[in-house]
Amino acid sequence: GIPVMKRIRALEREMGDFCRNLGLEVQSFESAARCRDAIVKKPEQYAIVISDLRMPGTKGSDFLLQLHADYPDIGLMLLTAYNDIADIQKAISASVRALIMKPWNPAILEAEIEDALEVRRIRRENREFLEKINHQLDQAAEFQKNLLDTRIPEINNARLSLTYLPHPSMKIGGDYYDIIQIDDMRFIAMIGDVTGHGIRPSFVTAMIKVITLALGKPREDSQVDAGKFLTALNRQLCKILENASDILMTFTCLVIDTGTMTMQVANAGHLPVYLVNDGGENEYKAEGPAMGFSADVTYEAIEVKLAKGDTVAVYTDGLLETRHAHSKINSEAIKRFFRLAKVGGEFNKTFISQLKMVRGEDEFFDDVTLLSIEF
Repeated sequence: GIPVMKRIRALEREMGDFCRNLGLEVQSFESAARCRDAIVKKPEQYAIVISDLRMPGTKGSDFLLQLHADYPDIGLMLLTAYNDIADIQKAISASVRALIMKPWNPAILEAEIEDALEVRRIRRENREFLEKINHQLDQAAEFQKNLLDTRIPEINNARLSLTYLPHPSMKIGGDYYDIIQIDDMRFIAMIGDVTGHGIRPSFVTAMIKVITLALGKPREDSQVDAGKFLTALNRQLCKILENASDILMTFTCLVIDTGTMTMQVANAGHLPVYLVNDGGENEYKAEGPAMGFSADVTYEAIEVKLAKGDTVAVYTDGLLETRHAHSKINSEAIKRFFRLAKVGGEFNKTFISQLKMVRGEDEFFDDVTLLSIEF
C-alpha cells in the first residue's frame, strides 16, 4: 500500500495548484473504502475521482466500476501501466474517462481534468434542460387534459364510459374524444387519432376542439346528420392545416338517438365501430379518407338499428400496438375481449385488463382511448 500512497500524494502535490486555479479542492484517501465513504456523505461535492489500479484491498478498476454505477456524473480516471490489459478492459466498461499511464504526463492529465469538468458541466445543463422540458410537457398534458375533458352526459336508456390512457413517456398525444349532448335522447360521440406522436398531434386535437365549439351545439329540434357533421369538421380542419399537408387524422362520428334506438356512423379512415350483443360482434365502418386529406371530401353516414342489451364500442389504434410480434392484437382478439367485457361488468375496465393480460405488457406504447355505450 505504501508505493500506491506515495504515487497518490505525489499526484496531489503536483496537481494542487492547477486544480485550485480551477476552483477545485484536491483530497487524497488511503483506501477506496474511505474515498467512497466521503462521496456517500456529499456526492454533489465530488467532480472527479482519480484512482490507482493497485489499491489496498481492491483494484482501482473494480472500485471505479461500482462508483460509476452509483454516481454516473462523477468523472473517473485510472492510473495504470501498459501491461494491465484485463483491468483496462474493465475500466472501459466502467466508463472511465481517461487511462493515465505511469509515469503520468502532467500536461495530459491537466487536459483530461479540464475535459472531465466540461463534460460534467454539459451533463448538468442537459439534465436541467430535460427537467424544464418535462415540466413543460406536464403543463401541456394538463392543458390538453383540461381542454378535452368531457363531461359524460346523462342520456335516457344509455350508459356511456370513456377511458383515456395517455402515452406513458410523452404525456400528451394525438387521441381526440368528445361527447356533445343534443337532448335527453340524442348525442354526438366523436373519437379520433392524429398521425404521429408528441406535440404536433396534440395541437391538432386542440384545433378540433375549437372547431367543434365553433360549429356549435345542434338545436334540440334539429336533425343531425353524422356525415354532414364530419364533412363540416374536415373542411374547417383542412383550412387550418393547409400548410401542413403531412398531418392527417382518422375520425369516427356517431349520432345516437335512444328514442328511436338508431345510430349513425360516419368514418374518416378510422377503425370500425363494434356492436356487441348476445348474437355476437358486428363491425360497422362507413368508408371515407382520413381528415386533412382534402377539403372537398363528402362523408356519408350509415344507420344502424340498436336494441336493449347492445353495447357499442370504438377505440384508437394504441390498443393494438405491442412491443413483441407474438403478442400482436388482431380484430378477432378484439372481438373476443369485447365478449368477455360484455359479461364481466364494467365494460371498459374488463376489456383493458383482459387485453393487458394477453399482451403480457402493462403499458401501452401509444395513447389509448376507448368509448363504450351500453343500452
